[in-house]
Amino acid sequence: MSSLTACVGNSQTPLVDGIVQLQAQYGISANATSKEVTEWKDPIGVWANPSREDAKRIRAVRLVVVARSAEAAPDEVTAACTNAAKVANFGPCSFQDAAAPVIDLRNVPRPTGRDWQNYRYRVYTAVIPLRNVVWNL
Repeated sequence: MSSLTACVGNSQTPLVDGIVQLQAQYGISANATSKEVTEWKDPIGVWANPSREDAKRIRAVRLVVVARSAEAAPDEVTAACTNAAKVANFGPCSFQDAAAPVIDLRNVPRPTGRDWQNYRYRVYTAVIPLRNVVWNL
């Protein structure tokens, strides 16, 4: 069974059995005084280490957790998904907007002879508004 792992040096330590993917995005406002999320950004590039001014624009965090069943089915039971905004996934869909994190399960470790489509998945999503952003100012 695949697990969410933590990398320490050159070794990986399992953290949670059955969790094959975890993704997060920042909900960004147009400016530091607005409370409305106008776009979602992956925590990469500029947003991997946002400047003080950019950090003031973070209004929410949304999470996607993908869990995989322990047993593989003999046939394909999961198909690729395209969400309402036409974001193609190799696995189930998460959010329905164009900025949704792409779920790609093709390279998740699995037993020989099994494909990602031989497993059932559950997708858990959460949007966490940051109400008290005093630390952000």
